[in-house]
Amino acid sequence: MREGGATVLTTARSRPSGLADANLFVAADITTAEGCVAVADAVRKRLGGIDIIVHVVGGSSAPAGGFAVLDDNEWHRALNLNLFPAVRLDRALLPTMIAQGSGVIIHITSIQRVLPLPEATIAYAAAKAALANYSKGLSKEVSPKGIRVVQVSPGWVETEAAVGLVNALAASRGTDYDGARKALMESLGGIPIGRPAQPREVADLVAFLASSRAASLTGAEYVIDGGTVPTVREEIPTEERWPAWSLQQPPHLDAPMMGPPRSTESKSLRDIAIGHGSLWLASEAPSTTCAPNWATVAGASLNLPTANLTARPCTKPVLAATSPPKIATSSSLVRPESLRGINVREKMKNSKATPEGVG
Repeated sequence: MREGGATVLTTARSRPSGLADANLFVAADITTAEGCVAVADAVRKRLGGIDIIVHVVGGSSAPAGGFAVLDDNEWHRALNLNLFPAVRLDRALLPTMIAQGSGVIIHITSIQRVLPLPEATIAYAAAKAALANYSKGLSKEVSPKGIRVVQVSPGWVETEAAVGLVNALAASRGTDYDGARKALMESLGGIPIGRPAQPREVADLVAFLASSRAASLTGAEYVIDGGTVPTVREEIPTEERWPAWSLQQPPHLDAPMMGPPRSTESKSLRDIAIGHGSLWLASEAPSTTCAPNWATVAGASLNLPTANLTARPCTKPVLAATSPPKIATSSSLVRPESLRGINVREKMKNSKATPEGVG
């Protein structure tokens, strides 16, 4: 960000050597409420305002041994390091952003929020999951006021601390750095690209998300893990496949639900719960002879700023209903009321657009 011309104030418990400008560093322990107050005061006095907040602090020092060795102190330590600094600093600095009608907040979470390692970091993983949930909730509240809130979720990043960990593992196992590095990757279930991420790669992603080039992105999580977290696609069983699709309004919109429909059409409807409502995919009749069909909502856990709905009817052309204003809203939720009366097949028949362009 400094390379791009931004004035960047940083904080840590101790002052590093070789600071270019000592006035742009605050020595504070932001795991405490007092430390967060000190940082917020320095921002107001030294910067005169705030445009971007990047919450990087996090980590775990918990002992190995699973849940039984994590007493209340370990849990409090994990929350004080990985959750509360973001909550406290946002609370102190967001009013300035709201007053100016703009700003960006980036929370660094972790893939462990969905891929916890119970042997040693379950408290850390739970705290990062809480941070991700808080970040999403905050985005819904402040995005309409001009403040974007996004998450960056790294996997293993080869920082200086990580290098030290690998060297320690190598020494304890009687192997070299590459051997210990490979073993650590395997303990995560493997990294498809064959290496951990580099700090600069994560920094580049953060810089992009903070920039005007990402002006439409909010409420989303961006995973940078080299493919560590596995992705599962559930295919609809053969007996539930349909040859012709349309988008229909749920018959009971006023009763939000997350399960099967309670109607006489329940055998021919399949619902996908999205946010506070449901998007329904329906057909005229079931088919047991179709080629594989499936319905997916593409995105990062449905947290991208738009959600793309794709229905594949046997071997027929792909019908796609995409991005705003017709399907997705700025809060990343597909609202059922926005789908009322839309019939994809009728849309295709009355439009000169190609099937892939049908909205």
